Amino acid sequence: MKIRPLCFRSFFVVYPLFFNFCTLGVNGANWFFAILFLFKIYCFIGFAKRESRLLKERARILQELETLEEMRRGSVVLQYFPRQRRGKEVKAVRGPYPLFTCKRGSQTVGFRIHSDSARQRLERQVAAFHRFQALCQRLVEIGEALCELREAVEA
Repeated sequence: MKIRPLCFRSFFVVYPLFFNFCTLGVNGANWFFAILFLFKIYCFIGFAKRESRLLKERARILQELETLEEMRRGSVVLQYFPRQRRGKEVKAVRGPYPLFTCKRGSQTVGFRIHSDSARQRLERQVAAFHRFQALCQRLVEIGEALCELREAVEA
């Protein structure tokens, strides 16, 4: 856990508790427990701030997931063919030909894209799928962070 100096707002939460603790007659032997008590309060404030930040990010991700509509696995690539003349290979190539490829079962399936509008649509759908994967990965990371945070507060 990263220990940060108390921020200005945290001071107004911790100082009254510390003042009340001191007026109860804390002697030199109990200062250790007083400092430990204040440190726990400080950690709880930090946990609450981190939890609220994680929950806000989780809500933002879920809202963004709702906006994703069309998505498709696969990729759009440009295909080139070597040019041949009378059985001899020439260094020039023919192309580029846009090609959409994806996995169906254990095989890779591909088809040529003949229009620019279809290529742009497929690229948008593939990009949406990649964004979906990234959002899901971040959502899992946030869920794990929330679990660890709540376990640390309970301990």
